[in-house]
Amino acid sequence: MATAVVKRYLSEGKWYYECLLGEDDRQPGEHSRPGGPARIGWANASFRVKSLGHGVGVDSESWGYDGLLQRKWHNGWAPYENDTKESWKPGDVIGSSIDLDNLTMEFFLNGASLGKAFVLSLMEMQGGIGPAASCSRSQKLCFNFGKTPFLFAPPPNHKGLEELVPASDQADPKSLASFARTYEMVRFYADRKPFSPSIVQQATTLSSQQQSVELDLVSAPSSGDSNNLVQSDNDECFHTHLDYFDIVVKPLCPVLISSIQIGNKYGADYAHVFVLLSDVPLDLSTLHPLNKADENDIMVDISEKNKPKCIEKVPGILVGVLQGHYYEASVLKLEKPVLSRYVTLHFKGSSYSSAVGRIFVYGVPQINFLAEIDIRQHSYNNDTWDFAEDYELVGLLKANFKQRTMKVYHEELQKVLEKKDELGKYPRLKDKSVPSILIRFYLLRMLNFQVEKSSYWINLSSARSKPWSLGHLLTRLRHILLPKLKDDLMGPYYKKDYGCQVDVVIDRSIARHNALLPPDSRQLSKTVFGQLVQAVGKSNFKVGTGRPLHVTFVNEAASDAGGPYRELLTEICEELRSESLPLLVRTPNNQHSQGDFRDSYIPSPSAFAYPNELMFLGKLLATAFMDRSTLSLDFPSFFYKQLLGEDVTHDDLRGVDSMTLQTLEELKVIDQKGINEENFSDIIFESFTTHLSDGSEVELISGGKDIAVNFHNRHRWADVVVNTRLHEIDRPMSLICKGFEEYIPFPSLVLYTVNEIKEYIEGEEGFSTDQLKRMAKYEGGYGENHTVIQTFWKVLNSMSLRERALFLRFCWGRDRLPPEDMPGAPNFTLVMKTSSSIDSDVLLPESHTCFFSLELPPYSSFEIMRSKLLKVITECLS
Repeated sequence: MATAVVKRYLSEGKWYYECLLGEDDRQPGEHSRPGGPARIGWANASFRVKSLGHGVGVDSESWGYDGLLQRKWHNGWAPYENDTKESWKPGDVIGSSIDLDNLTMEFFLNGASLGKAFVLSLMEMQGGIGPAASCSRSQKLCFNFGKTPFLFAPPPNHKGLEELVPASDQADPKSLASFARTYEMVRFYADRKPFSPSIVQQATTLSSQQQSVELDLVSAPSSGDSNNLVQSDNDECFHTHLDYFDIVVKPLCPVLISSIQIGNKYGADYAHVFVLLSDVPLDLSTLHPLNKADENDIMVDISEKNKPKCIEKVPGILVGVLQGHYYEASVLKLEKPVLSRYVTLHFKGSSYSSAVGRIFVYGVPQINFLAEIDIRQHSYNNDTWDFAEDYELVGLLKANFKQRTMKVYHEELQKVLEKKDELGKYPRLKDKSVPSILIRFYLLRMLNFQVEKSSYWINLSSARSKPWSLGHLLTRLRHILLPKLKDDLMGPYYKKDYGCQVDVVIDRSIARHNALLPPDSRQLSKTVFGQLVQAVGKSNFKVGTGRPLHVTFVNEAASDAGGPYRELLTEICEELRSESLPLLVRTPNNQHSQGDFRDSYIPSPSAFAYPNELMFLGKLLATAFMDRSTLSLDFPSFFYKQLLGEDVTHDDLRGVDSMTLQTLEELKVIDQKGINEENFSDIIFESFTTHLSDGSEVELISGGKDIAVNFHNRHRWADVVVNTRLHEIDRPMSLICKGFEEYIPFPSLVLYTVNEIKEYIEGEEGFSTDQLKRMAKYEGGYGENHTVIQTFWKVLNSMSLRERALFLRFCWGRDRLPPEDMPGAPNFTLVMKTSSSIDSDVLLPESHTCFFSLELPPYSSFEIMRSKLLKVITECLS
């Protein structure tokens, strides 16, 4: 037990402090209880820790309260008689007061008095008294001595100790209040308790005070680090060598803007930036006159009446000019707040290169719809919403805004909700009023925001073993926590700095020759997958970097800047789905084209004979999850539930082998069809054996081959078959999980759903033309409205799903795209390919898989373009 004492001793007056109870971080299997063992209280100047485990209240020089066991401690423990029946829990606030004028001590739980705990003597007060606490080393406590307003009002005439306790010794008051609010929100959601009007008001108005508003990046020069401008919380910068460039950001709702800041800790490096505000996006081409403006004149007087002539026609409201400072942020404070939707920043770069830090906009958000409704009518709507409705609302957000966060414009969401055909896709939402859904959205937004702010206090490693913990409560809400939040919470658990990039050499000609041999003559070591397992060996490749392997194909002229690595993953997936490798088998539903998951695979029950290969497969799955390098595989929930450590059910088995499950269910009620003990053996010829998904036959009980299934033991046989099939891949799955856990410890996955894990690892089969359009950029003379580009999209739209997959593989090396809202989603570049000596209709398209680009000749017709594209995607993959 660890003990801490604030050695600022008091001898008179009335004093008070608060302690927020955090979680106990002990691992599963260790002795722990909700709230953890702790004693909050006081100690006099004579108190000393005399031995290990010597805590507050053990001797006569200290006094403490233990809310876990309902005890008060002073020279030993005694029952603390009060009206509180329940033990304290994480998130509770313990108040402690001392009245040195009347020599009494009192404790409070969430603002409620527990009654006077101790009456002190003058002898005990010699030398003064100060705050003290003891707790296990895994217990988190957060103290507030008055640096910030107390969460609960102290007793009359009592003061905080902020003047006596150095600021460096006090906890961050924001984290204290934030964690308490987070626990309140999570408990309300998990227990479906009604929200108070104050919570609804806070969630829907965001804040009536000045704040840093959430921004969306509308446009910026093309660069891999441009998202740092609005998303990064660290000191990373956006870099560019351009002399002039524009950055446009948009708050999520109209904001009464008071100030704008560029850069955080280390500022930014650029010459000047002109700041313009507007209600609509500006035509950036009209800002070119600013390149010749005299910044000094503008900085002296930028009023509308005295605009310099060179910028008289510049649209928007020019509110100021900022100069770059490399070692500090640049801040522009407006003399009068301006209501605006867009902030346009026109930069003049430095003489060498420019670096721009994160952009902040400060002001008061303006949400108009709240003024039109009565919040009280919707304040207590938590008990009228169930988890399924919340899940549908999250699904609506994902479908319409492609967002992994709650960065959703209020007005755009309102427009979506007012479309009856859109709401019709969500049967649980269609009868809800628009204000009710909007309020629910803001409550969900606040929940996600609060959990993100309190990440320090959340321990996920024992979420499943500690039902009282905040981590466990969050697992109950995982369907309404957004992916971006989950990624941030899970990030510290990933082993991203583990291993290094591994060089591998693969001979695909050997693999092709091996695939042509009879099945009995094939060697796993000669497949592409087998060569990769041998090449990597016991090395641990580094994940979380985008490309853990550097691939060289023997006798192939390809330099790995990403393309060969993606091509390798595609070939591995093809082998895993084929008969070349004995690791996976098609599910019975796949074999018989029946039931759900008809294209799915599961580990072969006999694949445990290949432990190294299965563990390597687990590592590949972890790589796909962390790097978003999706694998063209298709596993059912039966597989992913076991990967997550969850129990599989009859429904999961139905997704693997619906025919067997249906047969067993009918067998149990076969008596209802006129079958009895006498004629049962005439139609059922089974023994106590069953066939697994790989076709192998196993005995269900000892000597099962010789035990016939009869009318009386049919229920037992059916139950044993189901149990055996539910666990048929336990052994190979344990090896896959072992490899997976080398990079991603399983506690880090507790907040993800099966569908999310599947999406992260597999991506989405097929893609729409609109999806690729959103990822496209054009070079070499092409543009969005070019006739050749318009024809190209028509050709792509005419292709089948298989042809689109081949097209994607030709251009990128993969046949599936990661979800476009995921970090690192690629850009697709279309470049004009011409020749001075050859007719364009004769040329073939050319791809660069490393850069996801296509050199497309300007073909004269739809038919010619389609035939040329089909030729290269079917004949020129390698």
